Amino acid sequence: MPGKLLGPPTADENGKETTPFLLPKEYTDVEELRTLYTPDERPRYMPLPFFDITSDLKHQLSMHGLDVVKTTISTVPGCLGKHDKEYVSEYGEDHNYGREDMQMFCFFDVKYADGLFQHSDILTYRYGVLASHDGTRGTWLVGGGQVRACFNGMVWGNEYNAKLNHFGTFTDIYKEMQDMFREGITIINKKHQVMDQSITMMIDSPMDDVKAHDVIMKSARAKAISPSKVLQVDDHWKMNNEEGNLFKDRNAWSLYNAFTSGYKSQRVTSAFDGNRKLNRVFSKEFDLPLAA
Repeated sequence: MPGKLLGPPTADENGKETTPFLLPKEYTDVEELRTLYTPDERPRYMPLPFFDITSDLKHQLSMHGLDVVKTTISTVPGCLGKHDKEYVSEYGEDHNYGREDMQMFCFFDVKYADGLFQHSDILTYRYGVLASHDGTRGTWLVGGGQVRACFNGMVWGNEYNAKLNHFGTFTDIYKEMQDMFREGITIINKKHQVMDQSITMMIDSPMDDVKAHDVIMKSARAKAISPSKVLQVDDHWKMNNEEGNLFKDRNAWSLYNAFTSGYKSQRVTSAFDGNRKLNRVFSKEFDLPLAA
């Protein structure tokens, strides 16, 4: 059955419209996605159930000898509108407010063999798959990680971002997805090694307050963070809060975590986009291979 529909935009006292949205739904197992809504196939559009996407990636990981130790899945609202007959019959063709469970973000934390990575003690390595039913994106495969001490998520999508478009003509879209996963897992494995190298380089890049503030402002101008987050990042860097005190070393790695800590309070979509922009800033500032 379709998910709960969102309400129409509302206007504040200044006439600015805002669209109400539901908080992301969280899941811990791909089996929970079996009953989620999937739109009907249309001419030149082939949607795939979120369950099929995530379960196939998990299977491909096991075929590569990678054990999934944790699964994190979020779904957020998106738009569908005129292509959904039930939606149109209730709300009319001119309404396209969206429904929940239309965009999906799934991350599988994996365990690599001991000794393969230098920073496996501080970082959990992730394989991520993103998908949507509203045309926001097709099916994307990305590499990422999560800092163990504070659960800061890190999306390194600029390193590897394979995309399967759901619009077009397909002979076998499932085979195309499986081929993308098989090739992508090998590539992300190599990119995780680049992640490991980049963390070493950030740890070895000392930084004072002047340099840190310069990078914070450049990141704000690059829209890696919103202006409202600047003070939060600065407080983390200056160790004015509990989490900031986990990163006492004055280096680029501590500053990077000041940013990714701020993403935890944002919507999944905003955090993903912001983190990719942050990677470009840090790559330029510290000569890192993050956005290679």
